[in-house]
This record gives sequence, C-alpha cells and structure tokens, in this order.
Amino acid sequence: LKLISKQSSRKRKYGMIQDIRKNPFSYALLLPAMAYTFIFGYMTLPYIVIAFQKFNYNTGIFNSEWVGLKNFEFFFKSPRAALVNINTLKLNFLFIIAGVVVSVFFAIIFNEVRHKLFLKVTQSTFLFPHFLSWVVVSYIIYALFSTDYGIINRLLAMVNIKPVNWYSTPEPWTWILVMLRIWKSTGMNVVIYLAAITGIDSQLYEAA
Repeated sequence: LKLISKQSSRKRKYGMIQDIRKNPFSYALLLPAMAYTFIFGYMTLPYIVIAFQKFNYNTGIFNSEWVGLKNFEFFFKSPRAALVNINTLKLNFLFIIAGVVVSVFFAIIFNEVRHKLFLKVTQSTFLFPHFLSWVVVSYIIYALFSTDYGIINRLLAMVNIKPVNWYSTPEPWTWILVMLRIWKSTGMNVVIYLAAITGIDSQLYEAA
C-alpha cells in the first residue's frame, strides 16, 4: 500500500509539472492572486496577536505588553457591545441580500444584451469601483456628505432645504453603507454570476 501511494503521489507531481509546462501562461495568471493571498492573507496572521496585547506602536507586536483576554473583557463589558454586534450582523445581512439581488438582476440583464460595444463599456463601468481602495472611497463619501462643503448639502441649500449634519445623524448611514457596498461590489459579482449564467446549456432554456 505504501508503494502504491508513493507511486500515485509521484504520478500526481509528474502530471502537475507536465500541466505547468503545457499551460505556462494559464499558471502565470495565478501568480498575482497567489501573491495577493500570501501577502494580505497569510502574512497578516501574526498580527492577530495584537488582540491579546496592550499594543504599542513604538515597541511593535513582539515587545508590546501581553494582557490576555482583557481587551475582550473590556469590549463585552461595554454598554454598547450588544449594539455594535447587532449593527454588524444587520449590515452584513443587508450586504449579502441586497448584493446578491442587485448582482443577479444586472447579470441577467447583461446576459440578454446583444450589442457588444455597449456591453463592454457598461461592464467596465460597473467593474471600475471594485478596484478603488476603501480609503479613496471614504474620501469620495466625505466629499459628498461633508457638513460644510459636501455636495449633498450644497444641493439641498440650492433648493432651500436646511443642510444636514450627516456625521452626527446615524439613521441614514445604514442605507448609505448598503448602497456604497452595492456600488463597489456589484461589478465583480456580476462577472461571476454572468459567467455562471453563460455556462448554462442552452438546451435547458429550451426545455424550460
């Protein structure tokens, strides 16, 4: 059994090497994704230790004071702990539901479009926000909702409506954040759903 398992593992390794030699460009396309996953996925894991430390920027993660579960104790004893958790769950639920509905809706529409130039321009426009950093997006939001110089408040002033102090008014932010998440993620989600839709056999549509 050991001999058979060794032979099968050798065959798999040999087959993998042969496949890489046959399709080098396909595997080259994986390199950016692998680098991204390694840098932002695995290289960030050691920083989880900060949750158990009284972190100090001057001493770094290896020399900061170890406090164990005191940070978690401080959070869960806070009177706002329940509110923070409820808001987190509520927002994630809205992100998932609204994101799926909007993405599937546009994926179905794009699947029915036959004008190739219009489709390419529209897909590129939808996909562009996905590549914007959240830092850049936060500045865009600030430019829109700033109390003194925000575009929204200026438009309200033009129609004689009292400006709103958006950053002191929590009620609208649930829907602002949901719309923002939809705007940023719909393009990539549409690509995924559209790929799934176009992969469906046309005979299934005819049978339906």
